[in-house]
Amino acid sequence: MDFYQQAYDILTKYIAEKKLRKTPERYHMLEAVYRHDGHFTAEELLAEMQTKFRVSRATVYNNLDLFVKAGLVVKNLLADTIIYEKCLGMTAHHHMVCTMCGAIKEFSDVNIEKAVNGARYQKFRKQTYCVNVYGICNKCMVKMSRARKRLNQ
Repeated sequence: MDFYQQAYDILTKYIAEKKLRKTPERYHMLEAVYRHDGHFTAEELLAEMQTKFRVSRATVYNNLDLFVKAGLVVKNLLADTIIYEKCLGMTAHHHMVCTMCGAIKEFSDVNIEKAVNGARYQKFRKQTYCVNVYGICNKCMVKMSRARKRLNQ
């Protein structure tokens, strides 16, 4: 079973449990989300959806919130941007976020995974986690270095 089909089944069950409407827009959105490799913003998803379907901004945001509650999508606040990514089929990864240009780079670290997965949480069941490391990327460091050199000449 592919991850989209698994997500479809989870969403269908969640919608039935919560007594929500089973709308075609929800399933088209879910398919669009599971076609994405990596991060996306709600606005990027909206633009993609509007090329094929008549969908409102509110519908996109409301359904993304629904997908988060259903455990199908992860919502992250990185710097000043909210990004989303699918959950199913994703390997554990973390983010390096440049505080200057906003670039996001994914990385994995076995030690972080071991620490989080090995930790005991009192009266709490971990579902997922995200580690974000903020700093300055190499491109921005080079730009800053060049700017300093020009000032010192």
